[in-house]
Order: sequence, then structure tokens, then C-alpha cells
Amino acid sequence: SHSSPAAGKEEASDDFGLGGSEGVTETTDSGSSWPVDSLIRLAVKRPNSGKQVWQIEGNLVFSKDIGQLHAALDLGAVFVSHRRKGTNYTEGKFVDATYAAGLAYGITDSLRLGAEVFGVVGVYPKDDSRSFTMAGPDIGFTHGRTWLTLGALIGVTENAADWMPRLIWAIKF
Repeated sequence: SHSSPAAGKEEASDDFGLGGSEGVTETTDSGSSWPVDSLIRLAVKRPNSGKQVWQIEGNLVFSKDIGQLHAALDLGAVFVSHRRKGTNYTEGKFVDATYAAGLAYGITDSLRLGAEVFGVVGVYPKDDSRSFTMAGPDIGFTHGRTWLTLGALIGVTENAADWMPRLIWAIKF
């Protein structure tokens, strides 16, 4: 799960369209004296796949609105453990750091055009093959407690996919 900084909202998603279940806890502190809005997110995910995969993700998100311009920075860490299905044998555990940053401009109260950068760094065990950076445009639409983000990230480093279409739909509870 990661935020879409350019969309102007914090969003829960499964990063690679794997589906599955996710529990998310978010805490915001909009009444503080900080010069930026901040959010702490903790998510536990179990994507649908051939293996039993568990992911625990924590993020610190900082954002600032200046007129119609919205800026955001999302720094996180993901712990992943996967077991061979039907056994207690652990096939692998790893930790990745994640980062995302974006800018968006509000065209109307409900429509934002923006651009963002998203990346992963393979931290433990150190593995550059898990590290990549992607960047691209997106458009965000909000209505009440619902928002939709459409975007396309383009790989800018060697290990990144050539491109990754994105569709994120979320409802704030």
C-alpha cells in the first residue's frame, strides 16, 4: 500500500494489483503546530497469490497545501514473509524501504492534476534487484468520502518495470 501524493489524499491500495485483504490504521495530527500535515499508517496485508504472503507496512506521510498546490512526501518500510502454501516452512523474509513524493494542482475543488515519484530500496537482505524508481503523471478526483486516482508510472531505473498503469479507488471511513 502506498499513498498517491499527487492525488492529494492518503489512499489504501495493493501495490501490484494482487488483491487480497488489508487492515489499515491511520493517525493524523491536523491540530498540531507543525508546518505540515502528518499521518502515520500501519497496514497488515495478505495478497492473493500462490504463496502465503504476509506484509506489514509502516509509513510516515507529510503533506502541505499552498493555495491550489498540494505537496506530499511518504516514507515507509515493508516487512514481507512468505511461506510455502500448506506448510509452516518459511521461504523468505525481507525488508524494503519505500518512498513517494508528489505535487498536484487543484483544477477544481474535486479534480487535481499531478506528478509523482515512487520507489523501493531492498534493505534486508541488501538486494539491488528489489530496488527501483518510477515516476509519472496522475489525475485525482474526489467526491465526498470517495476518491479515484488514475495514473501511469514509468520506470526510470534499471530494475523498474517499463511502465505501470494505476487505478486506485478508495472510500474514507
